[in-house]
Amino acid sequence: MRLPGSDLHRKAWLLWVRPDGRRDVSWRMWVLVWILPVAFGVSALALAGEAYYRTSFSTPVLGVVDKVYAWPGTIPFTGRQVTNYSPRFVYTDAEGREVRATSGSSHPSYDFPVGTEMEIRYFPGRNANIVIPGPLNWFVAKVVALVALACLPLSLLGWWWLRRWQRKGQPT
Repeated sequence: MRLPGSDLHRKAWLLWVRPDGRRDVSWRMWVLVWILPVAFGVSALALAGEAYYRTSFSTPVLGVVDKVYAWPGTIPFTGRQVTNYSPRFVYTDAEGREVRATSGSSHPSYDFPVGTEMEIRYFPGRNANIVIPGPLNWFVAKVVALVALACLPLSLLGWWWLRRWQRKGQPT
């Protein structure tokens, strides 16, 4: 025996109207509506957690700039030409070894003169990039969070439209 409306899942995948006039929205549609702000929000939290870990759980040490790598770059939105710099630091780790390392990233503000002494951070016992303390550690997490916030009004608009569409369905 077939129940009326039992084959609705075969007819519609996202939105459908039941035989009695009620309107239904699939869970798939709700996922589509909310996927962008949720995914970007979770990514922003993960990136912020990684930045927090790198800046909080690394060991501070005094480093000296011994070389500065430079190459041309372009600012994406303006097209302005800039020079990106990546300083190499020399520091003495906890075991007394002299180590040379870069941060693995570059920026126009990293144009430090050779011989500059500053606090850097590193992870003892690991052959990893150093961390240059400052706001650039949090930049990517902030940008991804802003994208999540930008997607939120679109999702709210989609949610409002779908709920409105559902309410207009009248049982007969």
